[in-house]
Amino acid sequence: MWRFRIVGVGLGLLALFGAGIGDSTAGGRETASETLARAYERLGGERFRILARSTSIDGRQLFQLDAVVDRSRRLGDLTTEATEAGVPVSEHTLLIGDGAYTQLTRDGEIVVGATGRSWVYTNLTRVPGDHGLLGPTFEVLLEPFRQVQHLERVGRTGLRGTVDLVREQNVPDVPELRTVPFEATVDDRGRLTGYTLVRPEYGGSPAVRSEVLFRDFGLPVEVTAPPTADLMENPLVGR
Repeated sequence: MWRFRIVGVGLGLLALFGAGIGDSTAGGRETASETLARAYERLGGERFRILARSTSIDGRQLFQLDAVVDRSRRLGDLTTEATEAGVPVSEHTLLIGDGAYTQLTRDGEIVVGATGRSWVYTNLTRVPGDHGLLGPTFEVLLEPFRQVQHLERVGRTGLRGTVDLVREQNVPDVPELRTVPFEATVDDRGRLTGYTLVRPEYGGSPAVRSEVLFRDFGLPVEVTAPPTADLMENPLVGR
C-alpha cells in the first residue's frame, strides 16, 4: 500500500549557517561564521538550482535531488531519486506558496492513488513544524547548522569546520557523530555555492558522503499546479 511521504523529510541533508565556535580570522577581517551566515542569507531572495546527492563511500548513489527554486515568489520544482528495496523510486514535487503537489514513480511507473488520481496535494500549513517558504525539503537543505563546533577559512572562498550531528538529527549519541567535518564554498558575490559533509561509519552503519550545490543564480522559475482532476488530498494531513 502506497503511503504518501512529504518529499525531503528524513533525507538527512543539511545546509550551513554560521554560529561558529572557535572562528579563525585574521587582521580584523570578517570572521568565518559571519561569512557563512551572510552567504546563507544571500540565498533568501534568489532564484537558483539545487543539486544534491548522497553516496556511499564505495561510490553507490543513495539519493539525488535536482530542484529549481524562486525563494521570493515561493515557487519550487524538484525531483528526487532513490532506491527502496532495490527498486528505483522518483518523486516529482511542485511547490507553490504553502502547497506541495507530489507525484511518485516506482520502477518507471507512476503510482496512482485514490480514485485513480496521480498527484497528492499537501497543505503545508497543516504539517507539524515550521516549513519556511518552500516546505520541508528546503527546511532540510537550507536551515542552519546550529551546532557548528569549529569554523575556519580555506583560501579566499572556502570554509571548513565540524558539526555535531547528534544535536541536529535523529541519530544515536555516539562520539563519531559529535564532530563531523564539513566544507563549504562561497562565490565572489558572497553567496553560498555548496557544501560537502561525510557522515562517518558508526555502529555498523556505513559512511555516507552528502554534497549540495547551489547553481544557475537568476534562472527563470515558473511552476504550474497540476489539473484539479488529477489531485487527491494527502491522507496523512487532510484539508
